[in-house]
Amino acid sequence: MLLHLLAAAQDEVTAQKRSNHYVGIQANQLVRQLFNFGGSTSSINNPYLITYAVNSVRSGWGFNCGLGYTHMEVREEDPFNPRETAINDFFIRLGVERKVLIGEKWITSYGVDILRESQKNITESNSQPGNFKTETRNRGTGIGLRFTLNYNISEKILLGTEATYYYKSMKETREGTGVPRLPLLTQKPKIAAVKNISRL
Repeated sequence: MLLHLLAAAQDEVTAQKRSNHYVGIQANQLVRQLFNFGGSTSSINNPYLITYAVNSVRSGWGFNCGLGYTHMEVREEDPFNPRETAINDFFIRLGVERKVLIGEKWITSYGVDILRESQKNITESNSQPGNFKTETRNRGTGIGLRFTLNYNISEKILLGTEATYYYKSMKETREGTGVPRLPLLTQKPKIAAVKNISRL
């Protein structure tokens, strides 16, 4: 389930609205802190923590972007094989979309996005007979469709969900140093279809 909290604002020119601006944050973790629906621990597949959109009031067409960054450090205090892992992931998407008002409270949108992502994972181990370090990098681009459904909680606050269908081409590079030494490994780009359907 992917939920968004959106804040909306309007530009006004001589008392006539020209465009609407929307800033969104991913609200899944917040909802899980407030409500526990059966103790579900399913992962969140959508990496875009912050979104922004600007749309024409007259036509509904506009621009949308999303950003996501993850930094995580994991330490395993094994006396025989202590390990430290650092994860750095960056995601960005840019696209065009159209928002359509349904009744007085509902807003739906559809659009096309282009994607770029970079993921880096470094693991260091101090095990015997020697230390070693592995570094894995994943880089990729993609394109796909996005659909959203939003509900106006108030004049400035919306609650929304989205479904995305993305095709990605990914390239993985893996390198190791130390004892044992791992060879440089580069995999050919892989094309995969990634579907993320979110439900309210």
